Amino acid sequence: MASPLPGFTDEGLLPPGDYELTFEELRKSVLVEGPRPASPWGESWDAEWRSHLSHQAETMCNQLWSVGIEDIYLDGSFTEAKTHPNGHPRLLRVRRQAGRDRGAPAGAQSD
Repeated sequence: MASPLPGFTDEGLLPPGDYELTFEELRKSVLVEGPRPASPWGESWDAEWRSHLSHQAETMCNQLWSVGIEDIYLDGSFTEAKTHPNGHPRLLRVRRQAGRDRGAPAGAQSD
């Protein structure tokens, strides 16, 4: 079972664990919105760049889901407290939005 996404450790990493998020949840998380301003990383956090990376990853995942690949794990400096990561997310299991049919394009809802 996946855990809710916690804040960063003192080393600027996510604590060990499995984290399962939708892209909507990801964009509202500390990984995109950033840590508290008082944290060592909060002042120069590049939320706009992180949002862009999350949208790129979502496009890739939608393509993989459309051909039947269900389990997708994202990895990289995106999951660290780097102000401007150079890659995509780290061991986050991405799940589809609730209510979406298998293979439905992004934004489509099942009836």
